[in-house]
Amino acid sequence: MLNEHLLLYNLFPCGRFDIDTEGLIILTNDGLFVNQFLHPKKNYKKYYVEVSGVLEVEDINFFKFGLVIYDGNNQLYTTKKALLEIIAKDKA
Repeated sequence: MLNEHLLLYNLFPCGRFDIDTEGLIILTNDGLFVNQFLHPKKNYKKYYVEVSGVLEVEDINFFKFGLVIYDGNNQLYTTKKALLEIIAKDKA
């Protein structure tokens, strides 16, 4: 996928995309940078979502301790702990 002259630099992607996402992929040959950039203790993901219905402040606790959901094989799975912040509330 890269031009042939770029292959000389041994570039590899720093991160990945999930299905149906878009954004910027950083290509590098600096393994230390990748480790610092992607290490879980130094890195977090931020998502902005819109929900239908009412999401209350009490719902934050469900995310704080991890959600229990069914995975694709109909098995229970507990998500990682997450911080949830309600940034806007529509007046319906």
